[in-house]
Amino acid sequence: LGRNEIIATIRWKNPWLQVLDNKFVRARQQSQELDLPMPMVHDIFAKSDLSVPLSMESGRREIYIRGTHKSIKIPDQATSPMVGIVADFVKRYAADDALALTDRSLSRLAQVNRMTGTIKLIANDLCGIGMDRDQPLSSIATANGGTQAEVVERVIEAIQHGGGRPKQLVVTGAAGVGKSFVMRMIAWRLAQRYLANPGPETPLPLFIPLQQISVTDSHGPAYSWTLLWRWWSEWIKRLYPQSDFDQAWLEERFNNRATTVILGGLDDFLLNISNIGLATVIAMLREVMERYAHNPRLTIVIGIRSGFHGIERLASDPGDIYEVLRLSITQARRLYPECEAWISSVRDKELLEMMLTPIVLSNYQPEQGHAQQPEAMTHTSVMKQAMRAILARSGLLGRGPMGEAVEFDHLIHALGLVAWLFFYRSRGEIGLDRLRREGALFRAKWEDFFHQLKQNEPDYYEDVLSEEAGEILSGFRLLEDADFCQRLVQGSLFVPTGLNKSRFAHRSWQEFLLAHYFILCIRTHHFEQFGEAAFHSRIYRLAGESFQGRVISEQCIQALLATKNQRHNTFITGNVIAFLTWTHSTIDARAIRLLLDHLPRFEGLSRLVLIGGLGYRVLAAHPDDLSLGDLKRALAPRLRDFSNPEQALVDDRVLSSLSWCYQKAFAATFATAEPGTAWPEINFDDKQTRQALSLICTMHEGEVVVDERSRTLQLAFLTPILEVYKQPLLAIRAVHYLYYLVVARKHEAHIVELNQELPRLLGSGSSFEKVIEAFTLTPELLILYRSCQAMQRQLDAAVL
Repeated sequence: LGRNEIIATIRWKNPWLQVLDNKFVRARQQSQELDLPMPMVHDIFAKSDLSVPLSMESGRREIYIRGTHKSIKIPDQATSPMVGIVADFVKRYAADDALALTDRSLSRLAQVNRMTGTIKLIANDLCGIGMDRDQPLSSIATANGGTQAEVVERVIEAIQHGGGRPKQLVVTGAAGVGKSFVMRMIAWRLAQRYLANPGPETPLPLFIPLQQISVTDSHGPAYSWTLLWRWWSEWIKRLYPQSDFDQAWLEERFNNRATTVILGGLDDFLLNISNIGLATVIAMLREVMERYAHNPRLTIVIGIRSGFHGIERLASDPGDIYEVLRLSITQARRLYPECEAWISSVRDKELLEMMLTPIVLSNYQPEQGHAQQPEAMTHTSVMKQAMRAILARSGLLGRGPMGEAVEFDHLIHALGLVAWLFFYRSRGEIGLDRLRREGALFRAKWEDFFHQLKQNEPDYYEDVLSEEAGEILSGFRLLEDADFCQRLVQGSLFVPTGLNKSRFAHRSWQEFLLAHYFILCIRTHHFEQFGEAAFHSRIYRLAGESFQGRVISEQCIQALLATKNQRHNTFITGNVIAFLTWTHSTIDARAIRLLLDHLPRFEGLSRLVLIGGLGYRVLAAHPDDLSLGDLKRALAPRLRDFSNPEQALVDDRVLSSLSWCYQKAFAATFATAEPGTAWPEINFDDKQTRQALSLICTMHEGEVVVDERSRTLQLAFLTPILEVYKQPLLAIRAVHYLYYLVVARKHEAHIVELNQELPRLLGSGSSFEKVIEAFTLTPELLILYRSCQAMQRQLDAAVL
């Protein structure tokens, strides 16, 4: 086109330009509605034939340049004003490495959202309602509760508002409410803003998906700030090979620029890595806040499930906690109309709370008859039906790699093995090649186990397992085919984390499948598997629901004891004992007596867990516990045997106290016989504490060693202690566990978490103290608690 034609084309109010402008405005509005990045418009003005000097810092982005109307509209050489100003824009953006990171991060977040099927934040206006009076309340008194959209907006506002110091914000909520999606959308919104207006004052989001970190990573333990960012640098390098964000680049940002660190999946991280506790993370973050105290534009946003006790300490202020609430009945019906037929039939409050979450409502399809029989529904059955719906949509059912039939149970077996491969190595992610190799290894182990069982126990194998064994192995074998394994990972319950690497899309799926694998080992008597790792209470409880309708037989306990004697691995019996004590699974009377008869031959930890766990189970007296009477009859004489240290079969003063307290509580609750002797008081004399020390720490050549086993044990003792807040009947076991932790501190063999947790548990006027004071079944328990308090004060005084 000639010069005159160009000038005519860009004249004011040209209809053709107006059409383009209207199209652009509509596209920008649509991008805004869909939360998509938008191009920024920079207005360039020439105020007269000779403009004012260039200015690029205007809040409205109005950029004034020297030049005439002619030279601005139609530049004729590279040095002309229009070319120069465009070049300045390019230089400005190209000079900021963070823009490339932001652009790639947006692409990555969009990919994960597509894989998980979550692209729109839930808001009341999305549900077609205004203020919802039926909205559930926050579980934390000081939390800012709201819908997904409300939490994202409030967190973004808090980040933008800033303050005089760096701050920590917490995003929490129950399992399945969409915390991970909310965390991704916080990063998404911040990334959009940074692209629109890059600079030191605009917060740059740096995202660390903690649930992907594995303890087997080459950089070692991942609980220090430096090691976390070393992991992040390696992860970013795998995702974006051209990137080069080293520690110096990060330090400059943390020290001098507006930066928002987003730590997603802290609950998964703590569950994956059993030797790290919440207190360790809290201590690490406090050090970080002090290190960068001079940068008030630094914000850390932490995502964690609301069930963790003490998460208030992660926030800078009680008001810096933001809770994603479960959906109300009204919201559920508006968003998921298909739930209308069954949602009103659910009467169990806890079950309804779990179901009023997007993860369930978006997948759950009740089997015929469930709406009429809500009592048949459990957490496990709901998760199973939701998973059935996901797998039905995946296209994996039908024919397998070799033309064999692939049914739902085959896929569940395969996925259960995947969950185990994640869990036993404390993995946050896994590569497809490793998944196939280790899947084949464990399939071969199961094949060998079934072969040995067929030879050694032919009656049991033929009567119980002959048909099922083949189905189990067929399911496991699906993982060995490269194409099917990739389709399974890409089309069901996983999201990609890197090149050929994946993780579970949600912790709930992994926990359900791990519980399935646990019960598979129980039913087949393949107890050797339990020697690899200790499970946790949520897995035991889910497994207990899966086990309903079945019975732990005498033959099962015989197989357990035989495996334990052969392998000399305490995890083997410990996992089964914990399963029996955290659930109300049915166990045959002869099996109970066989287990308790072997009590003196167990090591100290298994004795403690068995007496403490079964004692609690009897006190709890769950109405569906069909073994309650048998447990009470079998346990009562054992409590008498151990409650008198002068006649006990083992020299274990703490076990004697534990047994005595349960015997006293049984007498008050069930009108059984009182203890025949006085309470065998335990104290903090060196003789007693040194005997107790070996149970809570590792001893090497007479010296105490605080190793990974010690860390894991002491953190494992903390879990049931903190459960007391929700279930006071755990008090007897909890205070005796507390004694061991104070012993560890007395001998300077404690983990760092105890420095934070013990003052809260033993402080005068603490919530824990009130629970123990209110527990009147065994008044002597308060004496032991006061003794722990006194020792804690003495240790603090010595420090001062």
